[in-house]
Amino acid sequence: MDLAEWASPERIAGWVDDATARVLAAVADFGDTVEGDARWIGPYLPIVNPPLWELGHIGWFAEALVHRRLQGLDPLSSEVDALYDSATVAHTTRREMELPSPTASRDYVRRIGESLATLVLDDRGVDSTSHFAAYAVSHHDAHVEALTYTRQTLDLPAPFVAAHRADEAEAFPTRREDPEPGAGAQQRATELSHIVDDVFAVVEHDQLPRFQGRDLAAQLRADRAAAAGDQDGLLGHGMRVSDEGKRE
Repeated sequence: MDLAEWASPERIAGWVDDATARVLAAVADFGDTVEGDARWIGPYLPIVNPPLWELGHIGWFAEALVHRRLQGLDPLSSEVDALYDSATVAHTTRREMELPSPTASRDYVRRIGESLATLVLDDRGVDSTSHFAAYAVSHHDAHVEALTYTRQTLDLPAPFVAAHRADEAEAFPTRREDPEPGAGAQQRATELSHIVDDVFAVVEHDQLPRFQGRDLAAQLRADRAAAAGDQDGLLGHGMRVSDEGKRE
């Protein structure tokens, strides 16, 4: 099915804008330095990531999947794979890594969001760009949820997403067709489920080559298996659930 039957490029670009704003709003009350705000790293727990690492990983996934893997563009940094690839960076090491500063990490997410939305509107002849951009949006949303439960786990207040939306909106020219932007994530959830089905139709036909020595198609299949309740599928995203239910 043609993706345009579900959502236009303008609508998906609006989703990218909205999802990027929500990511940034989830940590908007954190300080600008790790030294000045210990919440960026936090204590080691097997069920949550350091928020600073999670922020960079969100940008990395969209960059690796769409910019580099699909569009063949150069990475924004030569270090991102070694820092943020969840399939190769062990959960136990993320807290001890020398990560870019909070300011640099926020800027990275913004730059990826702006570029991704631009690619959706002008796909440079790669007609599956919108499909995979929608998958990246779903990944953004999943990690906003992860940042929210991380805050809850660490006994921090809920992110003030609504309060910061106006501030973040200034950073992104609106392209959305949604009459009520506040409904963003909830409204697009159903539509994304159809789009992700189309993404996996592409995967099942083996139209994705390997990326960084890994079979991306296999990783996406594993992620979907995990979403369907198959714990082994979590391995595709660099994560396993132990018998005690802890994320490793």
